[in-house]
Amino acid sequence: KLRNNIQFPVFPGPYTGDSKEKAQARAWNELVQYERSNPQKLPAEDLRKRVHYTYMLCLSYLPLYPDFWHQCALWHGEIGDLKGEVKVYERALKMLPDCLMLHLALAERLEHRGNIEGAKAVYEGLAEKHAGPMVWIHYMRFARRTDGIGA
Repeated sequence: KLRNNIQFPVFPGPYTGDSKEKAQARAWNELVQYERSNPQKLPAEDLRKRVHYTYMLCLSYLPLYPDFWHQCALWHGEIGDLKGEVKVYERALKMLPDCLMLHLALAERLEHRGNIEGAKAVYEGLAEKHAGPMVWIHYMRFARRTDGIGA
């Protein structure tokens, strides 16, 4: 029933904000949340595969929506798939290289997982490509957290 609200096929494009796109995004979000709720009472591994498949299907139709990439990466982190979490962020950044939110989310997750060098590399790359106040503020906060007050 939830799949009936999704239009197939849809040519992927940037978000424009019209009502059809909002309806598509809402329908995909409902489908993903439904699959995550495990209505079929699947074993953990089967559920992981099914939810991953649903996210990948969603992202194949809506690849330029950073919220879905972020949601997918966080889900991988929730189930303990740390490599999968980073891979999703890396794939997302290939699709959306200018998305500040995804860069910052990746850096935050790397730092949270103890990969300080990886997080630093993300911040430094971001500072080179998209130097702006928001990037520097986050980078300075990161430096203070990791290097101390003298950073």
